[in-house]
Amino acid sequence: MGSPTNRDDQPDLTNLNYDPEHFRSIFESELGQAIWRYLREHDNVVRMLTATYLKRAAVEPLQPGLLAQFGPDVTADRVKQFIGHAVRRIMEANHHHLDRQGARIIQKDLFTSGSRYRPNTELPQTPEKAALKSLSPVPEHFDIPAG
Repeated sequence: MGSPTNRDDQPDLTNLNYDPEHFRSIFESELGQAIWRYLREHDNVVRMLTATYLKRAAVEPLQPGLLAQFGPDVTADRVKQFIGHAVRRIMEANHHHLDRQGARIIQKDLFTSGSRYRPNTELPQTPEKAALKSLSPVPEHFDIPAG
């Protein structure tokens, strides 16, 4: 016991420090605090991690629950942006980094796009890596013409 993780080796998000930056007024509201608690619930973190594994936006599987729990209050653009910001912090606490913003969401109940994440063990694709990957492999044996 005494481990910093809970079920499934996820970090304990109970006391996760969150700096809402430009979403402070929403975060400090009753709605913002309720959303922050909701997002950190174990089942919702599992949903975000599963979506990430499937290369989907982390917010995509949260849509039905957010709408059921909070109703039309979560449909305001600023609240949706706050949710995305908070989800990013939660994913970072779960050892993931931003892979792509603006990923298309198929089931558009609440969001039309969202951010995708990758585990920190997977390095982001750099232009240099992409260029190297596209090159043909060098044959193991080749003859160099005599000059």
